[in-house]
Amino acid sequence: MARTPSEPDPPLALWKKLTWDDVSEWAGGKTLTRGKSYFSNHHVTGLARTADGMLLAWVQGTERYATHVRVHAPNRDGEPLTSECSCPVGRTCKHAVAVVLTYLDVLKKGNSLPPVRDNDPRWDVLQGERDGDDEEFDEYEEDDDDYLEEERSRQRARMTAGSRGAVAPSTSPRSAKPDKPPTVGEYIASLTEEQLRALVVRYSTQMPEVKKDLTERAAVASGNAGVLVREARKELRRVTAEEAWVNGWTGEGSLPDYAGLRRRFEALFEIGEYDALLELGRELLESGTRQVEMSHDEGETASAVAECLNVVFRAVPLSARSNPDKLLYAFEMAGEDEYDLADGSHDVLEQEWSKADWSAVADALREQLPSPATGGDEWTRSYRRDRATNAVIRALDHAGRSAEATKLCETEARRTLSYERLVSRLLGEGRDADAERWAKEGMTATQAKYPGIAGQLRDHLQALAAKRKDPATVAAYIAEKFFERPSVSGLSELTAAAKKAGCEAEVRAAALHFLETGERPKPAGDTPKKRGKSADPVWPLPVVWQPVAKPEPNLRHFKPLTRQPETHFGVLIDLALKEDRTADALGYYDRWAADKRGRHESEGYATRIADAVADTHPDRAIAIYKRQAEAHIARTSPSAYQEARRPLKKLRDLCTKQKRQPEWSAYSDGLRTANARKRRFIEVLDGLAGKPILDG
Repeated sequence: MARTPSEPDPPLALWKKLTWDDVSEWAGGKTLTRGKSYFSNHHVTGLARTADGMLLAWVQGTERYATHVRVHAPNRDGEPLTSECSCPVGRTCKHAVAVVLTYLDVLKKGNSLPPVRDNDPRWDVLQGERDGDDEEFDEYEEDDDDYLEEERSRQRARMTAGSRGAVAPSTSPRSAKPDKPPTVGEYIASLTEEQLRALVVRYSTQMPEVKKDLTERAAVASGNAGVLVREARKELRRVTAEEAWVNGWTGEGSLPDYAGLRRRFEALFEIGEYDALLELGRELLESGTRQVEMSHDEGETASAVAECLNVVFRAVPLSARSNPDKLLYAFEMAGEDEYDLADGSHDVLEQEWSKADWSAVADALREQLPSPATGGDEWTRSYRRDRATNAVIRALDHAGRSAEATKLCETEARRTLSYERLVSRLLGEGRDADAERWAKEGMTATQAKYPGIAGQLRDHLQALAAKRKDPATVAAYIAEKFFERPSVSGLSELTAAAKKAGCEAEVRAAALHFLETGERPKPAGDTPKKRGKSADPVWPLPVVWQPVAKPEPNLRHFKPLTRQPETHFGVLIDLALKEDRTADALGYYDRWAADKRGRHESEGYATRIADAVADTHPDRAIAIYKRQAEAHIARTSPSAYQEARRPLKKLRDLCTKQKRQPEWSAYSDGLRTANARKRRFIEVLDGLAGKPILDG
């Protein structure tokens, strides 16, 4: 019976209509390129088809993945295909692309696919419910299902027979299902004491690891800690000497196994060898840090070291050391930790300790402060001293000596430029005037070498101005952020603040002048610089920060900052596009592209400009799309051809909208002729032309 025009196409017809453009739009250019490689290298096996046209296959990647793909009518959410895969990506992946291309190749050759069976193990893989037994049968396809089930039955029978000490007879496939084998616990429970003893002795003679474990357990039971400490130290040195690496692409690698060391640490904890654990902890932190520094993994080694050290920190409060020494141990371990290996030290420091304990620790830590003049570069020296000073401050606060802690912050601010720490502390104490004074000093001292610190201090000053209800000063600090890093959002924030200060128009005019010229506005009272018939806008806000440059060598004072003014074309384009001033945006883009210094940066805005002016200036948009496409094609690589697809598609759509299809046809034909030997690029053109993949 013939279908009416309103009926949807059957799945087979939809598969046959698929174009390269459909697949690229669905998966993306890079995924399509990778999927083609998987298809070309025959990574797809066991391809089968459901009655409604859905595909199911194995795809060999880093592991073997189950993948299914379904085709849809074009009006379904704009997606011609949907997929699901057991790989980490999960859907719309290179494995799904490879399945699609493999099926289209089957159709092109006139072949057919076997149907998907209801009990196909790949459904379980996709649902994450597959039994562990099945993994060793992965090499079989669905056509070997009877053999697979028979092998499962034989294996289960062997397991059952082995637990009884007998050999099991063969079982028939499917028809005879074996009894469920006993668990390990059930099997052990069925043994007599003599049988169990014989089994343990047998395993201890055959397996060195079992023998070592039993020896350690015997040492624990007898209280012979010396043996256990020696074994723990031996294991520590062995495991920390191993390489730690993982190849993120292949999954191959070698990771040290810290399970044995952690087990020995737990055993020492159980028998109360807390002080021995603390000594081992020092050695582990030192050796583990070196190992982590050289590792190439995803943090697995660091996590394993940290788990072992957590056992050590549980032992600290129980050790025979004095309370101050326990605290000092935690502080010292944390101070030497560069990779969050000693996070367990925080649990020690968070416990209840007396003020006397904290006071003794504060004095000891103060004596140990590293010199700010030796050891590494200036930043490293300051960082190490600040980190040690933070420990002293914490101890002083817990000891009830907060005034000394604040005084230490003041001393260190000028020594290590740690002004932000001091200002935050003063604000917390309600000393706003002192905080403002120190913040202004800190901005002057840090803005040239450490603008990040200066920015934090500026934020504090802005908050203080808002607190005392001074909108002009608030706006002035926001302006400084805008001049430092101009943006459309920054301009909006600035004009909103200026509006509250009653000077929105003047501030906006000065800000736009800055974007055009790169010149900061002149404060009120300065002589305006004449520019023909106009003058620089007068700045209505107070001066809160005078920019300075880095100091010259051997000079103690900063000299005024001198920068080559430049137009902020990117912000001007963003602003023009936001305000729908497409002609202005195009003008800024042209000026930027004509500037030798900005020619490269302007290309980042080419697509946005072309998209924005496509209706008002179609010739300019077409020219930009052509230039972008040709630049990608010239790179002569499959991934570049996929990148060229996007501007070409926009060019095609614009020509269609402007009723200039002959122009597109002539241009695409010219590209096809000039690049006839670039098969992958011709596929892109075929996709844009709506040519089905099967017709290629």
